[in-house]
Amino acid sequence: MTQIGACPAMPHTRELAKLRDAVLGDRCPASVPRVQRIEEALALAPADPFFLWARIAELRWFARQDQSCEWMDGSEGEERLDDSLARAFAVLERREDTHADLRALSRLAHLVAGLSEVDQRPDTAALARARAHADAYEVTRQDDYEPYEDELRPGDLLRALKARCDSWAAAIKTHRDPEEDFLFVSAAVQEDEKVLRWALDPVAVLPDFQAWARTELPSRRLTSPAKNPLPLGGFFSLHFDFYGTVPQPEMPNLVLGRLLAALLVGNRDLIAGAADAIDQNFPEGLETLLHAGLDANASWSAKDKETLLHHSVKSNRTRCAEVLVRYGANPAATNVEGQTPVGIATSIGRPAMLRALGVGGVAQPTYIDLSGLPVAARRLPGARLNFWASGFGRRNGHGLFAQLITAVLSSPIEVWDELLDGPLLDKLPWKHLALAVTVRELGLTAQAPASLGQKPHFVPGSIRVRGPLVLSAPLIVAGDLHVDGAIVDNSREDGHLVVAGDVEADALVTDNSLLVAGDCRIRDFIWGNDNSHQLTVDGAVRTPLLVLTNHSIEYGDMDVEHGLDDPDTDELAARFVEEALDRGNLSRDKLLALFRAGEPALKPTPA
Repeated sequence: MTQIGACPAMPHTRELAKLRDAVLGDRCPASVPRVQRIEEALALAPADPFFLWARIAELRWFARQDQSCEWMDGSEGEERLDDSLARAFAVLERREDTHADLRALSRLAHLVAGLSEVDQRPDTAALARARAHADAYEVTRQDDYEPYEDELRPGDLLRALKARCDSWAAAIKTHRDPEEDFLFVSAAVQEDEKVLRWALDPVAVLPDFQAWARTELPSRRLTSPAKNPLPLGGFFSLHFDFYGTVPQPEMPNLVLGRLLAALLVGNRDLIAGAADAIDQNFPEGLETLLHAGLDANASWSAKDKETLLHHSVKSNRTRCAEVLVRYGANPAATNVEGQTPVGIATSIGRPAMLRALGVGGVAQPTYIDLSGLPVAARRLPGARLNFWASGFGRRNGHGLFAQLITAVLSSPIEVWDELLDGPLLDKLPWKHLALAVTVRELGLTAQAPASLGQKPHFVPGSIRVRGPLVLSAPLIVAGDLHVDGAIVDNSREDGHLVVAGDVEADALVTDNSLLVAGDCRIRDFIWGNDNSHQLTVDGAVRTPLLVLTNHSIEYGDMDVEHGLDDPDTDELAARFVEEALDRGNLSRDKLLALFRAGEPALKPTPA
């Protein structure tokens, strides 16, 4: 470790040495104690090169992306970084010695200043300044690095800076020559890097880059990855590339460009990328991988002999299935259990998927007119929307809901089940309630779908089903829900229930989010469990017995004969049969077993 004593003498030497040791010993980036020690040291010695380095390093950890200098706390972080860089360059200008801390500060200051210049679209002057910072870094590149510099991987930052400069240089050109302006991409990306995904974004979104990359891919194919798969993950995994610095509607185009850039370098595990594309409901990316040499009949699970088409059907990815079939995927391929994609789609009742698989004789779905949806959405009172949103820590419910309406109108309601497993999936499902209430205004009718509760479903009207209704996936009902039996959701999955009208059932066991815009009428009892979610009922809660164990409830009115809030074992034993309890506490699994057997969960009420 470099000793403070190597610098010119200054006051507070002992205090600074202790703070330095503490900062170097704290390996948790952006931890509160570490930041406090850095600021304390700079208050004592504003020009200390090590603590200026540490402050710039800490500020970079607050950036939203791997290389982006966009700040989660608005402009405050950017202003602090600008101030730190200005102080750093002032110190470097005054000090001419070759102290190790000064060299480290010089390297980081030039890298971060250069990256800041090209974070957003630069003019030619900003681009020149960024390249000058890269050149200045090169001057000290051969010097010995200090061990503490490793945490920021300066070599990767330099490659990111150079690639970002080359990307912007190509992007701001009026006329581009692909052979001249895009060839840097292959050299910029190394085998297992993820940090360069931000650096290449300016060129990745260009239509002419994407067109050129598609023409280049056939000549760059490597050994078939279906025969020689490589490890999962890395730069080529789509999962990691679905985060970025552009608005969400532009992300598919950006991810597609990133994927093409990655494939130009060399085909890693195309099968893993395809599985990610299916999971993310990204048929454009899947088609790009097929174009790059992926076998449409490849098995993504060797153990189960599951093809990518099996995966698409089970995941309800209709458009991905269409792409695979178009590239020659076999709908009759069998897995280790003898199941075919066609057989799976038939057994769970997915006519749209069967059409995608090319099975004839399937009735076309009735088209549902959604033209009145925007008007119905505007009739929802803003106060009501804000109330629903506030329960999940959100403000501006009307504005957020308007964005959702715009998104869903681009897709027929017949495929909303698929969207619920993708773009419509929301871990904070107040928007689902707003959408269901709005659709209810259109007066649609519906039938209970097959496999209700096991796959995501948006039901555009009222339904009546035979219970018990067990939810392990979102169920959105744009009307009333009548269950002849109990409702049981599962917090271990994503089994939230959203109903635009009334709910009627024999019993309700919930440890997930349950939102009801009407009344909730439960014949026997309600048990709300787990503090991670809550039961929200706009209307009245009507039940003989309400049991809450570490659970919250919001309601418009309450008609409950008996309420038990965090009951002890004696209180539970007095009301529930022994078969419903596990060590004196209510058991979801034991209750479900009683419901399925048609046995009572409550003891008879004394006469």
